[in-house]
Amino acid sequence: MPVSFLMEALGGLGLFILGMKFMSEGLQKLAGEKLRQVLEKVTGNRLTAALTGSALASLLQSGSTASIIVIGFVNAGLISLYQALAVLLGTGLGTTIAIQFIAFKISFFALPIIFVGVILRCFSSRRRWVNAGTLLLGAGWYFSASI
Repeated sequence: MPVSFLMEALGGLGLFILGMKFMSEGLQKLAGEKLRQVLEKVTGNRLTAALTGSALASLLQSGSTASIIVIGFVNAGLISLYQALAVLLGTGLGTTIAIQFIAFKISFFALPIIFVGVILRCFSSRRRWVNAGTLLLGAGWYFSASI
């Protein structure tokens, strides 16, 4: 029995390392100069970096997922280790905020958020508004699951 646990752990670790490698390669290929500038701007200050980590963790509903994304940014050379540490400090706060959203029964606002998201996504011609509509639509769907 212990040998099978060891094999599963080694296989899981291998998949994790492979996933990190693919993610960092993909980020390097995908990252243009604009993304680098945005990441530099939001992680340049410790306070904004922590707030970015909080927002990332609360939007993803997982501090672990936010941490993996930040590590991928470091591997891809998009942010420094110093900047990543500040972002990672904020992920704990973001996870707490996400739990508070659920505790406060925010599901009351889910259907109006979905409506605004659909309007922006379907009837807007600007890419930025379409993306904002997609974000609102996803947030509304997430919070409507607790209705």
